[in-house]
Amino acid sequence: MKDNLSQNNQSFGYLHNSSEFLNLIINEITSCVILLDREMNLHAFNEPFKALFSPEVNESMLYRKCGNGIGCSYAVEENKECGQTSECNTCSIRESALISYMNNTPIYKDLLSRDFYINGNKKIKKHLQFSTRLFYYKMDKYIVIILNDITDLTTQQILIKEQAGLIIEMSKN
Repeated sequence: MKDNLSQNNQSFGYLHNSSEFLNLIINEITSCVILLDREMNLHAFNEPFKALFSPEVNESMLYRKCGNGIGCSYAVEENKECGQTSECNTCSIRESALISYMNNTPIYKDLLSRDFYINGNKKIKKHLQFSTRLFYYKMDKYIVIILNDITDLTTQQILIKEQAGLIIEMSKN
């Protein structure tokens, strides 16, 4: 990509007419990118979505509520739609998405630790870092959410803290 466009030190602005290139970027990054409407319905997602949330094979996630699409344990266990469970009002993803949508306020690197169901029936705890932002497309408002799975890192940090606590406790004795 060494050409005049890339050499003049611009952002991706010059690619605004290249949807093919931008789609390739979105699908190749390791972050999960989700596009929601005001009702929290999934309108689009990239390939890492499938790796992170492992939806059932051939199951369409489009136009499903966010929590139902990502396998939120509350939606699954309570057999309710996202937005209707006992914990939706405390969900940081939902709250951040609504803040971004209503106030045009971006949320950066917020955290969520929760159980999710993957492959339809396997419950697993995931630690996620996410950002939300309002997104306009053809006069409609959407929320873009970028999610990163930080489960391995968080699990290691918890283990280190537990081991440090044991060492301090042993030194007191």
